Parts: sequence; C-alpha cells; structure tokens
Amino acid sequence: MPRKLQARRTRTGYIADCAPAPGGACLISTSTKDEAMHRVSLVAGEVIYAEGQLGPEAFLVLSGEVAMDHQGVALTARAGTVIGLSALANRPYGTTATARHDSDLLAFTRRELRGMIRSDPDRAMIIIDGIIDLLARLNTAMDETTAPRESTTSAR
Repeated sequence: MPRKLQARRTRTGYIADCAPAPGGACLISTSTKDEAMHRVSLVAGEVIYAEGQLGPEAFLVLSGEVAMDHQGVALTARAGTVIGLSALANRPYGTTATARHDSDLLAFTRRELRGMIRSDPDRAMIIIDGIIDLLARLNTAMDETTAPRESTTSAR
C-alpha cells in the first residue's frame, strides 16, 4: 500500500510560487484564492498512487521523472505531463506511479481544474497540454505493444 503523501505536501491554499518548467521558465503561477492546487515533493522511489487505488487528485509533473506501470507496460512521465487522470473521473488509478527521481508535482482535483479553466484559461491550457502529452504517450505505448513482431526464426 502506498504511503500517504499528506505529510510531504506543501499546501498554501493556492499556487503562490512559480512552478519551473524545463529551461527555467515559469510554468504556473497564480494568486487566485479559490484554487487549492498544491505542490507535492517526492523522493526517488516513493509511490504516488497504486493501480486500483481511488484518489481525489491528478498530478502535473513539474520536475523529475515518474515511472508508470500497468501490467508490464511502462511509461515515463517528465515535466509537463499529467498523470492520474482517472481520479478526475472518480475512477481508480489505472497505473502505479512511482517517483523515478526526486520530483515535484502539482496536485489538483477536478473542481480545481474547472475553476482554473473559468478563471485563467491560458494557465489551464498548460494542464490540458499535459493531458494531451500523456494521451500521446499512451497511444504510442499501445501501438508498440500491439504491433506485429518480426519472426526471428529462420527457414532450414
């Protein structure tokens, strides 16, 4: 069973600091008090969530890498990728997600994402782009696992 992350969270009630993107640019920064998105700092090897577990939050990877595994299919999520989307639909997580390196994530609920879409659509697009990135990675992984493999046997 994964460890509870509450003790490791930095909750400010809203995003008050800049979440660095690759290259050092500011990824998300807002002072809207009705949002409660928060940063989660993880050490390498820490389980974020387990396959089949119910959880209230999805996560935007801000830094580091997160390994996701589902029945032998492995993906790596890097900065800018959203993981744990099934939580936004009140469904169990479909993968186990583990910090591959020390990582920072932005945790958010469906309600918080809706609030950001209404109050700041440009910043919400960062998360939507992360969702699109995850879907593209999943599509590629599915293509790789279902592609016909070349025969390695030779005729005698």
